[in-house]
Amino acid sequence: MDRDEVLPVEKPGVEGERPNFVLSTVAMIFGGFMITCGGMTLVTEKTPILQFSTIHGMSAYGVPALFGALAYRSAKRRRLNLVRSSSLRIGAEALLVAVALLPELLALVSSPGGLLSALYSGPASILIPIAWVLAAYYSACAGFTVERLFGRAAR
Repeated sequence: MDRDEVLPVEKPGVEGERPNFVLSTVAMIFGGFMITCGGMTLVTEKTPILQFSTIHGMSAYGVPALFGALAYRSAKRRRLNLVRSSSLRIGAEALLVAVALLPELLALVSSPGGLLSALYSGPASILIPIAWVLAAYYSACAGFTVERLFGRAAR
């Protein structure tokens, strides 16, 4: 079998139906938009780059959304056998997840009051992106669907 050959889809739903990547595409567009808006704010306000509010404000949702969606899409394609599973692909997905979590971890570390102060002052803005990235990637790897979680009647 050729390395670039696409493997058949196991169960995409209806026979011959292509898998749906609409939500990951929306997340990537949203992430790119948020990064662009944060970058424009950074330039117009002339803020130092390594300041806590700058790091967190610029990338609180943009970077996790963009890179988390890329990791999710890759894991979903691998789970559906659209691409071959390899250690290189899994390593790239792990790198994407790490990059997605990096701004939140930097925001925690560079907080003026320390880790506990950052979690106390804005736990949702730090923990929600982390939870979103990890839950989305895990669900893509494990193959959670509405039908699998709640049965066929949920549709």
